[in-house]
Amino acid sequence: MVLHVTLSRETSVNDKSPITFVLATVYRPPGHHTDFLKEFADFISELVLATDKVLIVGDFKIHVDIENDALAAAFTDILNSIGVRQHVSGPTHCQNHTLDLILSHGIDVNAVEILQQSDDISDHYLVSCILQITKTVNSTPYYKYGRTITSTTKDCFLSNLPDLSEFLSMTNSSEKLDDLTETIDSLFLRTLDTVAPLRLRKFKENSPTPWYNEHTRALNRAARKMERSWRKTKLEVFRTAWRECTISYRKALKSARSDYFSTLLKENKHNPRYLFNTVAKLTKNKEPTGTDYAHQHSSNNFMNYFTSKIDTIRDKIVTMQPSITVSHQI
Repeated sequence: MVLHVTLSRETSVNDKSPITFVLATVYRPPGHHTDFLKEFADFISELVLATDKVLIVGDFKIHVDIENDALAAAFTDILNSIGVRQHVSGPTHCQNHTLDLILSHGIDVNAVEILQQSDDISDHYLVSCILQITKTVNSTPYYKYGRTITSTTKDCFLSNLPDLSEFLSMTNSSEKLDDLTETIDSLFLRTLDTVAPLRLRKFKENSPTPWYNEHTRALNRAARKMERSWRKTKLEVFRTAWRECTISYRKALKSARSDYFSTLLKENKHNPRYLFNTVAKLTKNKEPTGTDYAHQHSSNNFMNYFTSKIDTIRDKIVTMQPSITVSHQI
């Protein structure tokens, strides 16, 4: 088999995670196929779970063009069960059988073309295709200056501040007021630079939420506008409008988020690894538990609790037993 692949890359700025792409070539010699089916099923199952995009090409010696062929039917069942697509349709061999295949998982294969070659070169034909691969581009970081303010910054600032008594005792004349303000301001600034100096920090622009579109943005702006009007005037009409706008915004945002993930799962239905990761992120409980029971109760405490409970029940049973009077008749 001679394969000609053209890569067509698209740019995506939202997805920053690296993508794993695997290209595998398979040649199956003619003969017994039971072991091949089992080994190939194990191989392709592990491959699609470990990588994002898979392309498998080669001479499989399987007549997928014959519907009642047992080997072709078993091979097709394996591909369908794992979610792998086969893209070659048409004869790829001089005997008019489809033996050379292109299998893909998590990647778009377009413009598959079969070109007959000279018998002097090969008895197989040239198979070409175009792959659509997304190229990820990380957001460009930016830098800005900032100070690190902690709980001890205030005490350090006061301890490093010079004596200001001479400035406070100066006459409060209007002529000297500007000079006095500038002097004290420069003293404060130098002291702040000493305890919390400006440092250049690296930041990354956070991409907006994918499902936050123009419609939800407009609803959010309308709700904020009604909120500001109500806080300014305290009129009931603005409070009611603010409440209605907020409800509409939340409904639209929930619907947009649901549509986004529905489309995302539908587009990646043949990528189990991506689906499992996405569902895990959606169902993961991100709220921390309020109480750490593992550090509060040990196994001994657990055992002592039930032991004391049993002892208490036994003591109650003893105290509740009626006194037995034995009488002897003479």
